[in-house]
Amino acid sequence: MADDVIRDVPKRSIGYLPDELRIVFVACVVDGMTPGQFAEVSALTPETVEARPGDCQSALG
Repeated sequence: MADDVIRDVPKRSIGYLPDELRIVFVACVVDGMTPGQFAEVSALTPETVEARPGDCQSALG
């Protein structure tokens, strides 16, 4: 029961992120893509991708 609650908190937090932040967060932090890899498959620069985890932290306050 406690394990379910602990796992649910990050999932809910990620759900509060705006799409443009959530997509990068999941790809890079959860799935392990590098900023360069994500930049290759998106319209973002590697620098923008590298900034998104900080943006996520700010968004979640």
